[in-house]
Amino acid sequence: MNLDTTSPEKNAPARPASTAGTPTQPGWTEGPAGVRMAPDSSQRPLHLGVGHIPMSQRVWHNALMTMDHLLTRKLADKWIGPMRKKHLARVMAHLEKRGPGTLYPIDRRRDLTPEQFHREYLLRGIPVVLEGAAKEWGCCKKWSLKYFAEHYGEDKVTVAQGYPQHQAGGPKNYILMKDVLDNKNSDNMKYLRFHPMLALHPELTADFPYEWFKRHKKRWHLYSHMQFFIGTKGTTTGTHDSQMCNLFVMVHGEKTWYLHPTNYTAFMDPPTTRSVFRLGRHNTGKVFEDPYRVLDGYKVHLKQGDILWNPPFYWHSVENLTDTIGVGFRWNDKRLAMQQHFTMFMLDWLAIDPSWFYMCKVGRDETRRMLGKGGSGKNLSTPST
Repeated sequence: MNLDTTSPEKNAPARPASTAGTPTQPGWTEGPAGVRMAPDSSQRPLHLGVGHIPMSQRVWHNALMTMDHLLTRKLADKWIGPMRKKHLARVMAHLEKRGPGTLYPIDRRRDLTPEQFHREYLLRGIPVVLEGAAKEWGCCKKWSLKYFAEHYGEDKVTVAQGYPQHQAGGPKNYILMKDVLDNKNSDNMKYLRFHPMLALHPELTADFPYEWFKRHKKRWHLYSHMQFFIGTKGTTTGTHDSQMCNLFVMVHGEKTWYLHPTNYTAFMDPPTTRSVFRLGRHNTGKVFEDPYRVLDGYKVHLKQGDILWNPPFYWHSVENLTDTIGVGFRWNDKRLAMQQHFTMFMLDWLAIDPSWFYMCKVGRDETRRMLGKGGSGKNLSTPST
């Protein structure tokens, strides 16, 4: 179980020496903000970030997160604000001593069986791309921005613009879907996120083999649902995390994802909102923030038909390289979430904006509607038309 006090893996490959991985070495390049880009995964540890932040600092940060959640950060900072600043400075100083971080290629697997996926990636909490796994699905062959503009353009939807992009309880901006799709030349591009499209229009479920997801998640879960994303080229989502397991289907277009493991949570230091959604402290809405130059992570290029496994509490940000459509199958696996980060898992049970129990209710209702098994639909995050 991960209390965010992880010890190094005994059999993990050794990290390159301080001079290794510089852009002067064959195949290595310099990435955003000066981070190193590894040409392959030959020197990649099994779990990234293990031991990069000392155990004492991770334990102290877990205590700070708990105090924030119970008291709110504003009140907590009145009492221990100077201590927090010193703590965060120590975390950053420790990471900077290591030099630039490294972005590694993610594993890309073809024809991975559900049993192999479960054993090699899901239970270990390791991301992977199931390359081309969805390319023959109806959604990948039929869906496009034009398709949704023609068939669902009059739907009212909620869009997120600017920062903070994921703030729970924030103001909602309702517009027509056709206006989301027709803004390529706008300086204020729109991005439809977390939309319950398949619950609102269950006929679209025919384009998804729902049983495929059931086979790959394997274990019993409290609830699951599918969330729909449409974004035009150039739109981004800043760094955030979530307790939910996520199999993300790249239905149309291409995206870049940056993934950073839970071992860096003391660095991310998410501001408390008593929510099940968390933003990284450095989040300005960009896909890669300059301070992340000291972190190891994955850079992932998703193409149409790919499926990305994003484990619970993995920090991630996304950029749309083209106009895109994506669908995330999300489910709650409490054992895996506790293994990934016990403190954040426990704080999620105390969330109120929204509460974990409310999210469970909404998710189960959405799934019933999507599968044609009832469901009230009164909690769907879209206005009546």
